[in-house]
Amino acid sequence: MKNVVFFCAITLLFALCIPANQTFSQDRQDKPLQKVDQLEKVKLIEYLNLNDETNVKLLSRRKDFKAKNRYYYHAIDSLVAELESYDGKNDKQNPAIKKCIEDYQRIELQIIKSRQEFINSLYEILTPEQVGKYIVFEKKFKKEIQDFIFKNRDKNHKGE
Repeated sequence: MKNVVFFCAITLLFALCIPANQTFSQDRQDKPLQKVDQLEKVKLIEYLNLNDETNVKLLSRRKDFKAKNRYYYHAIDSLVAELESYDGKNDKQNPAIKKCIEDYQRIELQIIKSRQEFINSLYEILTPEQVGKYIVFEKKFKKEIQDFIFKNRDKNHKGE
């Protein structure tokens, strides 16, 4: 659930940064996300103070985890778009809507399971103390991003 909130917060950040009347290529849309990811990597390496070999292993495992979750979030986006297409239709017994909701819930559970597997896999390369620090870092970094988004959102709304 926290990943969903973080993903929504990041999406909101970039929605605020990109004017609605401009069209960008996929590469230009991905750049802000890549920059946030790079910043997170740098801060993570600094925070955990690991040796080079452990850094490489951690970042590789993290990259695989994030790629897997990106797939899940794309699937969720597709399901949400499908659910939106039913908006306003008065068919309360529509089996397609029920299937979308079931698929959505199944993917949410997969995200949770994936996160659990990732955290558990960190014990192969980090000490329990380092795994704890990793979890604390992620929570703090997400909070910083959310604070940044809300701070800029408030600035944008005040300037209108």
